[in-house]
Amino acid sequence: MKLIEITQEQFEQNLEFIVDLCEKERVIWKVRLSTGEYIMCCPVVESAAPVPEHIIEQVEEFRRDFLANQA
Repeated sequence: MKLIEITQEQFEQNLEFIVDLCEKERVIWKVRLSTGEYIMCCPVVESAAPVPEHIIEQVEEFRRDFLANQA
């Protein structure tokens, strides 16, 4: 990933382009606000879809049976 520092004004004027690069090229933007503080615009990796309930139940049943057979 690349880190690019820009001003708040540059960020506001080029928002569509910045979001595009953030998404497609995984660019991280460090934006210097007029107050001197910073914010970040960065890609976020989405977690996998939740495990379906019936799969969780099967795993729990297997775990209980396995532990019962180990005793």
